[in-house]
Amino acid sequence: MRLHLPGGDGQPDCALEQPQPEALRQFRLCVRPEFFRGFDAMHQQMQRSAPCRVVWGEGDPYVPVRYARSFAKAAVTVLPRVGHWVPLVAPDELAAAVSSFDAGETMSATSR
Repeated sequence: MRLHLPGGDGQPDCALEQPQPEALRQFRLCVRPEFFRGFDAMHQQMQRSAPCRVVWGEGDPYVPVRYARSFAKAAVTVLPRVGHWVPLVAPDELAAAVSSFDAGETMSATSR
């Protein structure tokens, strides 16, 4: 089942997910640069210690799909015609990807 947002053609309207200038301004006010200090070290530690499955929307306007492949050996599934809100727009596809997750998988085995 897919949640079809208004788009007129039956496909999710990824334009609804475009960041608004006011939202970006508020984000910059609320989240200071020091919030991300140490993120790279934390990210690397997570990659070494926890198996990971990445499920990404190909049309994500906030975080480009190229970042989906930055999770070391994580298995990556890129969903076409899905934007930032994967659990809302493609819950069945997300559930299938999570259900089929095998902690021993590598990105090259499942990358689409």
